[in-house]
Amino acid sequence: MKNFFYIIFLNLLLGVCNSGLHALNNEKHSFRIDDLLQIEDIRTVIFSPNGQRVIFQKMPPYHSISDFSAHALTVSHQTKLYSFDWKGEEGLKPLFPQEDAAGYFLNAGSSDWSTIPNNGFNDDGSRIIVYRIFNGKIDLGVFDFNLNQIFWLPIEPNLDSRISTYPIWISPDEFIVSAFLEGQQVSPPLKAKTAKKQLFADWQNAWRGDTVTAQVLTSSPIGKDVNTDFANNFRDGSLLLVNASTGKIIKIADGLYSSLRLSPDGRYLAAHRHGGELLLDPDYPVMAVPLTKYRLQPVVFDIEMGYKKNVVCEKCDAFSTRVEWSTDSQNLLFFVKSFDDFWHKGRFLRYNVNEKIAYYINHNGLDLAPVSSNRMLAGPDRPSWIGDRLAVFARPIISNVIKKEYRPSTYHIAGELSEQGPIEVGRPDWYLLAENGEHINLTSNFEKISFEILGEDNNSIVIFADKDLWQIKSDGSKQNLTRDIFTSLSAPNINTTRARLAASQNLNPDIILESEEKGDVWIVSFNYITGLYSRLFKKTYDDTDVKSISFDSKVAIVSEKKEYSTEYYILNIENKKKSKIVEINGHLKNVKKMHKKIIEYTYKNGKNQRKLNSCMILPPDWNPDNTYPMIVWDYPQLKGSCPSLTSSDWLVLNMAPIAASGYIVMYTDHAVDLLSTEDRAFPFGNLTDMVLSAVDAAVAQGYADPDRIGLYGVSLGGIGSLWMLTQTDRFKATVSSYGAANFARMYGTVSLIDSVTGPTAAYGQMGFFEIPANELYLGGARPWEDPQRYTAASAFFSVDKITTPVMLIHSDLDVKDAGEYRQMFSALRRLRKDAIYIEYRGEGHIPTSPANIRHKIESVINWYDKYLK
Repeated sequence: MKNFFYIIFLNLLLGVCNSGLHALNNEKHSFRIDDLLQIEDIRTVIFSPNGQRVIFQKMPPYHSISDFSAHALTVSHQTKLYSFDWKGEEGLKPLFPQEDAAGYFLNAGSSDWSTIPNNGFNDDGSRIIVYRIFNGKIDLGVFDFNLNQIFWLPIEPNLDSRISTYPIWISPDEFIVSAFLEGQQVSPPLKAKTAKKQLFADWQNAWRGDTVTAQVLTSSPIGKDVNTDFANNFRDGSLLLVNASTGKIIKIADGLYSSLRLSPDGRYLAAHRHGGELLLDPDYPVMAVPLTKYRLQPVVFDIEMGYKKNVVCEKCDAFSTRVEWSTDSQNLLFFVKSFDDFWHKGRFLRYNVNEKIAYYINHNGLDLAPVSSNRMLAGPDRPSWIGDRLAVFARPIISNVIKKEYRPSTYHIAGELSEQGPIEVGRPDWYLLAENGEHINLTSNFEKISFEILGEDNNSIVIFADKDLWQIKSDGSKQNLTRDIFTSLSAPNINTTRARLAASQNLNPDIILESEEKGDVWIVSFNYITGLYSRLFKKTYDDTDVKSISFDSKVAIVSEKKEYSTEYYILNIENKKKSKIVEINGHLKNVKKMHKKIIEYTYKNGKNQRKLNSCMILPPDWNPDNTYPMIVWDYPQLKGSCPSLTSSDWLVLNMAPIAASGYIVMYTDHAVDLLSTEDRAFPFGNLTDMVLSAVDAAVAQGYADPDRIGLYGVSLGGIGSLWMLTQTDRFKATVSSYGAANFARMYGTVSLIDSVTGPTAAYGQMGFFEIPANELYLGGARPWEDPQRYTAASAFFSVDKITTPVMLIHSDLDVKDAGEYRQMFSALRRLRKDAIYIEYRGEGHIPTSPANIRHKIESVINWYDKYLK
């Protein structure tokens, strides 16, 4: 009997222990670096044109990636491809066998998604173009769904998502692709391995002693024929016609090409041919930044005439993505400038394919600087043909006189007026351009207008304005498409691509919207041609999104983020049933949630004042009765929004582990037009006050401890952070990474990786400084023309004023040369300042190696803990 009760007691005790262990195992923990390194992502979700198949481009858990040499700001090339047949019984499966050490990706990684018809599928959905990156080389292949087989082609494709170099199908069997000559492939993801291969070979040859390893750069006076020579200088390569059925490859033309656009009737192919390096002329500023190293010449091929090539403009430089066909295939639009001028003098160039005549479209009185981007050298927002006239999203020029008290964005596309500095412009609207300059404002009666075109046909465009969809015709008439259907709509999210395809391929896409009805938010679809609509589902989570929708509008892929994990579903639009396909980041279910908080405040600067909104990530155990140490994450050109804590982009910059260590992390808002001083002498002259106004707001509202404020800057933020340290001692510890400290040095310095892979070996970073509109880099001055300004704007020359402990971080293969921070640290050490310098070998603009990511985050946390806790 004693044994019986003893056994019962042991079983009860064991049960209690197991329950305790179970509870312990399910206890949530703070966000750790290990959690960060296991993040996975789905980069792309696309339907085939026939709507049957869905392709997922999925990044595996980050630490399991086999190659971190791409040195891009993301590792989007290190993904695998999966297929989902929603009509079949099988779940998500690999599209084809894929090597662990290779990355596979799609056309749909373009920076201008809407320029890729069918996202790499041919018209009937039986084939799709895919890429493989492996062992320092990028391959192009075609997957055949009927044969269930991948075919890799013996070519070296020209691939650069920044300038849309993707192939284009011209029939179900044939596509056109731009390729390098054998052994000459150069692409951003390959730069590190290309540099390694070249440097290692040079070192081995030098050590062996029998081969000259000198790199020789020359400079000489400019001759009389420089413009002619420059106009006739093009990069080597081939434009190829590939038959996916037979494998036959035919060369159409010599040269490298990008922005391939097929006319709606299939007869013509528009393209940009890559010219040589940008012109260096002492009478003209360097117009190059790292994204725009080559001239692009606009051309048109007549497919029916055996691919006869017509050069649209001999001495033009075309903007990389703005190529637009009219729906009748008669007119083609480029955005161009003279190759010895700036983009602020860019103009639309119209080419009639029948008459073979090109002429400029006047936009006098309008500023075409984009609303969608504040990036330097950005082109205009996407225009649209309405009949035979062009609709553009632009700001009217109110006054040609510079007004000091009115300082909008300093980047304008307004011809000669742009050179004068900030000009006064009005709010952006849609305009129908007129040759006589009497442009028609199509949206003047709206309060809020979207710059995106959501639908278009021969005679109208569809836009989102004042919480409704509106159809606007060439005569200026407007029709509200949704007023009698929905009460309150929010802007759509995935429609630009489908709108363009609708115009060119007679598809009838639904526009995806959010509708608020009786306190609930619904995801709805609306077909702007038929007027049919459907309530797809009610949002149960804030981060619910439609990732893709079939072209027949029967099914959609929906994602739901539940705190940190994300589930993907297939939604049958007709019966509203949804089925789970896959879940990612399930390991984060046991991570304590960190809440985001927006704070509002007013920044005042003389007569100017601006309402700003900065976002804070609060630590997981945040208590409103306490104040916390706060890290200010600052990048001078960004708005104050909190990024996703589960994005695979810029993984090392994810601040979740830092916030989880007990810090508030603030992402500061900026009035970009007010950053520099009134006389434009100091690019970051007002940055310190602007950032401290956010800090003061967080302190005043009871979040941050005023004596425990840290600063964090990356890239341009790294430059800004060092500048702020010369102006204030409010920050008790700072991390500055991947920036610069001496503008004169930065102007002419060529980084190690660029000196090997080019073409910037000729001009370094000087393009940042010589562009007049680039105010944050001194806006047009050269060091020998204004040395005092370069000195005054560089933190290096005020290093003696720095009292804040500073951690400097850089990498040897960054395009912003690490010598900047070596020099800065030498000065700090010479003055016996409190500083530390970390340089990562084999890394680019940010570390991508998991070991280096871990080391960097741990080092940063330890640095802040030392001074703020």
